[in-house]
Amino acid sequence: MTQETHYETLEINRQASQGEIKQAYRRLVKQFHPDCRNETANHDKIAQVNAAYEILGDPDHRELYDQELNDKVSRRQKRTADAQSTYKRRCQTAWE
Repeated sequence: MTQETHYETLEINRQASQGEIKQAYRRLVKQFHPDCRNETANHDKIAQVNAAYEILGDPDHRELYDQELNDKVSRRQKRTADAQSTYKRRCQTAWE
């Protein structure tokens, strides 16, 4: 199972402005907070939304978070490339 990023939690893209982040946060709080709507209240979702906004709402924290995401992508791409090259070597060896 893939873990959701803070951007996915707030339903925004990575290029979103601080204003868009705040707007998405407020929209989701209204949707999931128990004081606003009982039929869509979700304690776990509101906790995720708050955690995401805590990071993305602060430009310094957001920069560090983005750096962390980029590092994860780079490591994943390296693992994929390594696995593909290993597979190719095994296939070549098998056919020789």
